Amino acid sequence: MGLDTCHGHIGSNGVYHYHGTTNYPYVVGAMKGKVTPDPATPAPENQILPQAFASPIQPATTPLNGAQITAYASTGTNAYKLTYKRGTKFGYVDYSRFFANNKTTYTFIQTDTAGTVV
Repeated sequence: MGLDTCHGHIGSNGVYHYHGTTNYPYVVGAMKGKVTPDPATPAPENQILPQAFASPIQPATTPLNGAQITAYASTGTNAYKLTYKRGTKFGYVDYSRFFANNKTTYTFIQTDTAGTVV
């Protein structure tokens, strides 16, 4: 993937963008190009304009009170399983990502602690 010192690179679509990584500085190491500080935020913690945005791939759900993530693993190419425990019971979220025709499709299979699959 060849990231620069700002943790970014030019993607296959020709657009420069940043990546989070597992090594320092983890997210954006510095900004590349011309940035405009937001005058409503005081230095040295200025945010920049425009702010980055993200679109969720599924709606947020209500947090599970008392749930603890116990495992997270890759189950195949672009496929993952998150295991959580609530009380003495386990639940799972299996999800995968598929790329075709310049579109990304996500599939989620959620199994709650009662065994109900959605």
